[in-house]
Amino acid sequence: MNYGLEMRNIMNKKTYFIIAFAILPVYLFGGPVITYLKNFDKITYSLQIPSYNIDQTDKPGSTYNSISNIDNIKIIESKVQSWIVTFPDLTKDDEKKFKKLLSEIGIQSIIKTKDNIIAIGPFIDKSMADTLSKKVQSYAGYSGQLQMINN
Repeated sequence: MNYGLEMRNIMNKKTYFIIAFAILPVYLFGGPVITYLKNFDKITYSLQIPSYNIDQTDKPGSTYNSISNIDNIKIIESKVQSWIVTFPDLTKDDEKKFKKLLSEIGIQSIIKTKDNIIAIGPFIDKSMADTLSKKVQSYAGYSGQLQMINN
């Protein structure tokens, strides 16, 4: 009697094994495999480099040889603008404290103008100078003025 139960358990295990490893993969992957085989001639592999026949005579436009020499161009006038943020209201006593506050927020480009006024810069972009001026005002409480420098 125990022999019959053991055979039945073995048969159940074989059935589950066949279902799990034979029928289930065919059920899951059978559709895509059949579609692949039906459309095999329509598949384009992306790793193949397409060959193009480029005919230079059909294209309008200039070639490298038809471009004239541009070495003789003369620059008549060159204008470079840069911006600084000046702090004219600082006194001599405030300078050391102000420089320390600037170094705490990461500003190291501190200069003095011809008029002996502390300034930050130079900046190529006016918006960057304005942003830094607002940052200094919110952090240190000193208001700066934007000043354009023509180089």
